[in-house]
Amino acid sequence: MSCTQHFLNLEWPHHNWKREVIHTDSLNFNETDMWGRRYGVSHVLCHARLVCQDCGAVKDDGDCGCEPEEGARCKARLEHLKQTTPEA
Repeated sequence: MSCTQHFLNLEWPHHNWKREVIHTDSLNFNETDMWGRRYGVSHVLCHARLVCQDCGAVKDDGDCGCEPEEGARCKARLEHLKQTTPEA
């Protein structure tokens, strides 16, 4: 199916994008505050792409990062983890 819209003599793409995570990783590292004290920090990093639900077109959506609490609620990341985690 084509996602090209037509009006008079004009054409433009109109996709129905869905965000998909293709890689995710959790990072734990130490940072230093302004007084020189070290403390632990955790981040979730993901690489995502956009997939058109109608025609299957794909485009890169880049990298994103968030705190672990937000990563635990991210629908795209949870879908990726559900597909890639082997069931025991």
